[in-house]
Amino acid sequence: MAFSDTDILIQTGEGRYLQELISIHGVSGFQEIEEKYLLSIPADCGVVAIGGSAVYSEKAMSHLKSLGAVVYLQIALASLKTRLGNLVERGVVMTPGQTLDMLYEERWGSYRDKSF
Repeated sequence: MAFSDTDILIQTGEGRYLQELISIHGVSGFQEIEEKYLLSIPADCGVVAIGGSAVYSEKAMSHLKSLGAVVYLQIALASLKTRLGNLVERGVVMTPGQTLDMLYEERWGSYRDKSF
């Protein structure tokens, strides 16, 4: 089955790393770019790994749900911290002053409420 990672699609399509895009366009600008790529995913896409901030776009999530099952892979905060490493270099969509703990709580609520 085909596999796509939307972070890689965005970076390839825009010719920049995620963190560069966030720095240049800001959080809301990056989310617009991300939404554009998420909405362009075709019906025959296979398995798609989406970035954690995709959940902020209702249109994108509706589109993804129309393509098939959407599965949320839950991970403990401590494990997530280890996996992510340097958040600045990783290109994590966070507002200024927001910690990973705060982001985790915010997104956990969004994921839970989306009824995956």
